Amino acid sequence: LTAGKKIKKNWELGIRWRFSSGLPFTPYNEQLTALIPIWNVNNSAVVDYTRLNDQRSDPFHALDMRIDKKWFFKRWSLNLFFDIQNVYGFKSKTQDILNVLRDSNNQPIIDPNDPTRYLLKKIPNEQGTILPTIGIIIEYKKTSSNTTSKNNTSVPNKQGNAFFYTKTTTHNPIFPPL
Repeated sequence: LTAGKKIKKNWELGIRWRFSSGLPFTPYNEQLTALIPIWNVNNSAVVDYTRLNDQRSDPFHALDMRIDKKWFFKRWSLNLFFDIQNVYGFKSKTQDILNVLRDSNNQPIIDPNDPTRYLLKKIPNEQGTILPTIGIIIEYKKTSSNTTSKNNTSVPNKQGNAFFYTKTTTHNPIFPPL
């Protein structure tokens, strides 16, 4: 579901609510994974293909909000925006991560009741974080008598002589640009 509202002086507000059912997954074969030779070769959990996609992760939902401020000039426009995804910080539980239990020297611990197996541990696996983004969009038009550009990415307007180029740059404090 989405909604938006244009406010005076070129301000815009927008919200979006997303819902996704839980995805199916194949559970791990814990007995096979714990076997020392199996773990030593795979170094990860082995899925149980006899139970292909017979479990489902929890559903996910999130509320996203965005505010834009736009300025219009003769041949270009500027749009600054602030966007927050997953405003209320919903976390969806997915299949636990299965790993071997390790000692203080980072060596796998052998099961004292069965020396052919390692001890396993389950690590909770949740997805969903609040994700703020700050961005800038600059649009400008270039007049030309030619109707195509070198890379064929420009599209003429109704008069056939103006091209609009858009450059979007965002800054995300969690995932900075490379």
